[in-house]
Amino acid sequence: MKKLSVEKIKDFVIENIIFFIMILVTVIFVASPVILRNEQVYKWISLLLGSLKQEGYKSSYIETIGALLGTFLAISGALWTQRRIDRKKEKGAVRENALIMYYDLKFSLYSIWDCMRDYSKNVKIPGIRLAEDQRKIFVNSLKLVEIEICEDWREKVASVAKYLKEDEVKDIYTIYGDLQNIKRMLSNIDATRSQQIYWIMHKYVHWEMSGNLENLYYCMLNQEKFNVLSKISRVGDFKQ
Repeated sequence: MKKLSVEKIKDFVIENIIFFIMILVTVIFVASPVILRNEQVYKWISLLLGSLKQEGYKSSYIETIGALLGTFLAISGALWTQRRIDRKKEKGAVRENALIMYYDLKFSLYSIWDCMRDYSKNVKIPGIRLAEDQRKIFVNSLKLVEIEICEDWREKVASVAKYLKEDEVKDIYTIYGDLQNIKRMLSNIDATRSQQIYWIMHKYVHWEMSGNLENLYYCMLNQEKFNVLSKISRVGDFKQ
């Protein structure tokens, strides 16, 4: 968290460096009557303006500098304000998309877990390939699966991609792709599709010994797959 705050401060300073410089120059210009009380500064300014023999030229020069400073300050201030407005809009859009992605994946992945837990309660040794009797049990457990994901999930992932690492973006695309395939195959279940769904779901859980003779294994979440939820919540800046 501390590292993230330092990076945010660094980015803020870099993006607003011109605005800060203009404010500093303006403050110096406004405070010049006081600064000129310093003998060395007074001599340097006198030397700078010495070539302008007439007082009118000197006044025009100072007025021009003041006008330029005012113009630059106004432009940089307008750009700074617009940048803040754009950033606020972008932050709101990123948060909204991250929330949609988070609950898309959370509800769908927990639905998969519910299905696989129900299946594991009715088989002794769950394997990679479904036997005929296991397939019937698995198809019955599939009734617990509810996959509801937004249709424009690709656009939403792309909109937050710059806030994630490349492998994190790839993981999210993979999970969404798996969920989309499961949803498509659930509409028409047969032996081949039930096996394909099982292979996909198998990636999101793992099996641990239960010590129960009737059910030798129980189903656990694959935490590595579910860690993507915390990464999405970090991008959206909300608690899980």
